[in-house]
Amino acid sequence: MSLTVRIKLPIITVILTVLLSILLSSLIILILMSKTLISPSFSFYPASEYSFIIDSFLLLSISVVSACVIIFLIRMLRKNIILLFTLSIAMSVFLILLIILLAYLELNAIYSILFSILTSVTLTYAIFIPRSQFIKLLSHVVVASIIGSFLGLTLQTPSVIAILIVFSLYDAIAVRKGPIIEIVKELESKGISGTGVSCEVHGIEIGMGDLVFYSAFTSHVLIISSIFSYIAVTVAILIGTYISLLLLLRRKEIVAGLPIPIGLGLLAFLISSIIV
Repeated sequence: MSLTVRIKLPIITVILTVLLSILLSSLIILILMSKTLISPSFSFYPASEYSFIIDSFLLLSISVVSACVIIFLIRMLRKNIILLFTLSIAMSVFLILLIILLAYLELNAIYSILFSILTSVTLTYAIFIPRSQFIKLLSHVVVASIIGSFLGLTLQTPSVIAILIVFSLYDAIAVRKGPIIEIVKELESKGISGTGVSCEVHGIEIGMGDLVFYSAFTSHVLIISSIFSYIAVTVAILIGTYISLLLLLRRKEIVAGLPIPIGLGLLAFLISSIIV
């Protein structure tokens, strides 16, 4: 979940990329809302009144452990680590699509499985194989939108807010000293690039995790709140992305991609909820 820069180029393309991810995830939600009544309800421990705290820290713990495992595998497997990222992305997309098609759209099981396999394989291939940066970028956006819309679709509002806050704080710390910066150093030391965890927009790399959280946040707001709140949160995230990019271009080092956009988004959500 980070933003890194190689050369100075217009940042409008990055903002449009973030907007496209948000709009695609919103489209998925709108399609589902037209077919069934959606009520986000997933929790690791729904019986507790503090389930949102448990959810956020469990997901954070999973992320930290996963990052440590990735660091270990990079050191052990060297360039074969790309295979791990490939399988992870393909499996994530497959399972999420399958759940959406079967549980929410109630489609035929055989067709759902075939469609999920075809889509996951196609998107994963487009991320890792083609030489076209545009195809890679578009595939990253689609994958992030699918994962983000699923998180926004299933998690309860307190859990979403808690997770956004916790991961933003974690992101701010981890890009300085933690698993994220260690992964970057390990990859650079091995001469490995193009792992699929980030996409490049004219020299500026955006972490897929950033797009996932932006999409999850806006998707959830679209489900549980008004269109005014949805627009307010979307605009706030875009403004936050712009500010983050200004810092990025000035410092020429890794900048956390979540704290400013998510912070402004949460503020916009709070204000719009009070107004409407």
